[in-house]
Amino acid sequence: MPTFTVPVEDNQFLLTVAVAVPERRATDRRTCRALVDTGAHCSMVSANVVETLRVASTGIGGFMAANGQTQSTPIFDLHIAVPVTVTATAADGSTSETVFAGGRALEVLLLPFDPPDFDVLLGMDLLTEFHITMYNGTLVLSN
Repeated sequence: MPTFTVPVEDNQFLLTVAVAVPERRATDRRTCRALVDTGAHCSMVSANVVETLRVASTGIGGFMAANGQTQSTPIFDLHIAVPVTVTATAADGSTSETVFAGGRALEVLLLPFDPPDFDVLLGMDLLTEFHITMYNGTLVLSN
């Protein structure tokens, strides 16, 4: 079971994800910084991701902001994967690395602001794919 840890940075769990349009994900994906937000029910992306991937909106969705007000924002169909590098050591001492990616295609919402530290907010719609442990300033993800 691939597992990796992410240390807390400035009271946030930031990690690297791969984002792609589902039908183009084998050839056209972008690596982005992502914020883990266990309080968000859906994942969101910045305008930078939408522009870079040249993806069109599939409609309008809504979410409830932290202040309790409902906001409307465009919806996009994207595939978000969390790449995990697993290193194996053979009996002869040689090592090999395999990249495992857990994730899936999602309907994501456009972030209503441009965050300075990340381009993807990972909500529970994606995080439920993983076993998550937060302990002593570290986030442990396994699949």
